[in-house]
Amino acid sequence: MVSSFKKSLLFLLLDFFPIFFTTPSSAFNSNEEAATISLQKWKSTLQYTKPSSPPLLSWKSDPKNSSSSPCQWQGITCNEHGMVIEINLRNFGVKGKLSNFEFSLFPHLQGLDLKDNSFYGTIPSSISNLSELSFLSLSRNQFHGPIPSSIGLLGNLNVVLLYSNYLSGTIPPSIGNLTRLAYLRLHYNEISSSVPAEVGKLSSLVLLTLFQNKLSGNLP
Repeated sequence: MVSSFKKSLLFLLLDFFPIFFTTPSSAFNSNEEAATISLQKWKSTLQYTKPSSPPLLSWKSDPKNSSSSPCQWQGITCNEHGMVIEINLRNFGVKGKLSNFEFSLFPHLQGLDLKDNSFYGTIPSSISNLSELSFLSLSRNQFHGPIPSSIGLLGNLNVVLLYSNYLSGTIPPSIGNLTRLAYLRLHYNEISSSVPAEVGKLSSLVLLTLFQNKLSGNLP
């Protein structure tokens, strides 16, 4: 009876553990596939302003080629688990919109650098889905509209560089929630009204630049 029970238990474990161990792999493949499709979809909406050959030629998938993983693509960095943690397209000569980027599919993204390009449109409120983001640089582009108040949900942010755009509206009071923020550069925009008192909550702030805007009133 005991021997029979042990055999049954052994078969149960052998049946269970393959499922247990393959589940993370399946989840990984699913995440990687979703990231691949999303990045390719975003790429299809982009244009290139430099006369040389278009960049991002490596952004293509081939199930038979492991080098087609997003982790091997130009401007993409992954962690040891294959999750995308950085997108760096600085000075790539790219023109497009962030509204075509699916932020929700990149929950592990820590750095987003699109400086020195021709991105335009607004900064989507869905950027708040990048819950692990610590570095954000959208400087020297053509973004317009307000800074989304949802940026205050990104509690890991350490650096925010939005200068040299056409951003308007006010500085959202929610920015006071970014207690880890060390560098906030908003100069050369069209931001109006006064500086919100909540800026005084930025206890880690090292540098704040606001010149060449349409601000009025007193500093808090």
